[in-house]
Amino acid sequence: MSIFKPCRRHFSIAILLAFALPGLSIAASPDPREDGPLGLITTAQTAAVDRTELRRLLLERGLPQLERLKREGRVQDYRVLFSRYVDSEGFDVLVQLSFARYADVARWREVEDTSPGGLPQEALRLIKTMATVPVDRMREGEAKALSKQPTFLVIPYDYFVSTNDYLKYLDGYVIPQFNGWIDEGVVSRYGLYFSRYAAGRPWASMFLLEYRDDAALGQRDVAVGKVRARLAASPEWRAIADNKQKIRVERAPVIADRLSLPPTQ
Repeated sequence: MSIFKPCRRHFSIAILLAFALPGLSIAASPDPREDGPLGLITTAQTAAVDRTELRRLLLERGLPQLERLKREGRVQDYRVLFSRYVDSEGFDVLVQLSFARYADVARWREVEDTSPGGLPQEALRLIKTMATVPVDRMREGEAKALSKQPTFLVIPYDYFVSTNDYLKYLDGYVIPQFNGWIDEGVVSRYGLYFSRYAAGRPWASMFLLEYRDDAALGQRDVAVGKVRARLAASPEWRAIADNKQKIRVERAPVIADRLSLPPTQ
């Protein structure tokens, strides 16, 4: 994570957000940071020539193994995303794990001893780089009806203010846009995840956006413009939009698809 030195510019951000949105909640209740993180996000890369084989192994052996671990109570839920395109700046596979209790996260090390990331050895042999980050799910939202075949857009970020100030910025400026995209019918669900131990990591927060389908993702720019134009009528939102400084930096976004077991399994 980038080194941050407090200065008058960053102080003004905190003051702006505090006065523009006096009733703003800093974090969900209860704050997930009051206990240990209940999620893990693992990203991995393979050689371009091995992408097809890795995907096959994840479908045939990786997902059944994760499903077994879920049945055994080792993990509450899981999600495996596979990037749609070859891109050395992003990931090839993302494994998201959620746990019911922090004690279950501690127990997960027993799985890591033999299956790092919860993946089988056959798949691991094709992976060149791999990193696991403990995460907190800080914000989420969804439409009344979810898409059965969403297209995922995964966007990592680093940020240069305190975590609480960043949350105020997200609640006041970003989340209203996400909810607006849901109202526009292009996004069906979103989740915002913070790295618990971000120092030295390439990202400190990650946004997982579920677009309804490819057509909805194609309408992203149009929806962004429409929602921002509508939000600009709010003096509070416009104050943040007009006065925000360098709060965050966006890393390479990845378009991905979820890998799923056949319905019979």
